[in-house]
Amino acid sequence: MRQVMASVFTAKRPARWTARRARALRQAGKQPGPEGSLGKLASSVTARAADRAHTLIIGAHGMLSRPDTDAGGLVAEVLVSTPAQSIAGGTDEIQRNILGERVLGLPKEPSVDTNVAFRDVRTN
Repeated sequence: MRQVMASVFTAKRPARWTARRARALRQAGKQPGPEGSLGKLASSVTARAADRAHTLIIGAHGMLSRPDTDAGGLVAEVLVSTPAQSIAGGTDEIQRNILGERVLGLPKEPSVDTNVAFRDVRTN
């Protein structure tokens, strides 16, 4: 239990620092750099860590969603919404690509369909 709670704490603290850094840049009239992508990834990591902690603490009762259950169904709501954190605002994979290309200077992934209309892109 202690290790799971520590993982939530260690995921949350740097995310808070990154958010403060982005806020300070905006207040100074500057555009934030990689803070948006880092914050998005951090929120996904924090959500998954919190999901594990909630599940460990409440157990199987966490899957019940009625208001008269343990925690009033809140844990069930968290469990269902956690995967959305990895998708909303750009998937984690897209954020990692952005950080790799724009911050680390890694080459872009090869793309063979840049000059093809979307309707003509090959699928399966």
